[in-house]
Amino acid sequence: MKSLTSIVSVLLCVAASQAGAQLVSIPALGWNHDIVYGGGELGQGISGSMDNGPGFFGANWYGIGRNSSALTTGLPIGPTVSVSTPTDLSFQLQPFAGGPNAVLLNANQSGLLTLTTQMPYFRLALIGSTGNGTANDAIVVNYADGSSETFGGGAINQDWFFNDTNVAFIAQGRTTSSDGFSFDNVNNNQPRLYQEIYTLGNTLSEVVSVGITNNGGGHSAIMAISGEAVPEPTSAFLLLAGTGALGLTRYRRRQVG
Repeated sequence: MKSLTSIVSVLLCVAASQAGAQLVSIPALGWNHDIVYGGGELGQGISGSMDNGPGFFGANWYGIGRNSSALTTGLPIGPTVSVSTPTDLSFQLQPFAGGPNAVLLNANQSGLLTLTTQMPYFRLALIGSTGNGTANDAIVVNYADGSSETFGGGAINQDWFFNDTNVAFIAQGRTTSSDGFSFDNVNNNQPRLYQEIYTLGNTLSEVVSVGITNNGGGHSAIMAISGEAVPEPTSAFLLLAGTGALGLTRYRRRQVG
């Protein structure tokens, strides 16, 4: 007979499938730089760039509607469905003006996203890309029980131009803050945000935070986090779990007897 832990794990998977499990945007704190043009200049809004990193002017993203000659280009506002599979991933970028909207890291720098609502997750997804080459990100998921898991950066290590793996969104243009926010690469299928999905081994403890370390390479920019939460137990779930626990208790009693 299966252990109670195995029974609970199976029931969690069943509950997730019945709920139409999806990766959706997770609110988090820890964004450290503004790299999306929504007005303002360095020190008054924009505080870094994709090609030069934190604290420097250079090539950056811009929000949809900022380019008056191509109003439908730029990064999206609000929940956005990934252009890649799996089709159940959606994400939401941080506001483009009024505060930081990315975790921007030079080589050998680290950042931390702290979840404002902590709960167990089956999967997490990070959406981002790298400027001026590729990065070597390490991702550490920290749990409320004190444990952690480490993953590689995957697709988010890729340069924001000319990569086709795990594309989450194509902005169709960029701006350059060093020359007064001009626009280029408009409607040229560049630059790109990528997605990497991490399947968690600990689905019982709440996820507290996600650490990102750029261990070398270009300027890593993480711009959104999404997750597939472990659903709250329903009355049917609790009944099944209780039935499994009762059966296990009776089985053990027979073994002892």
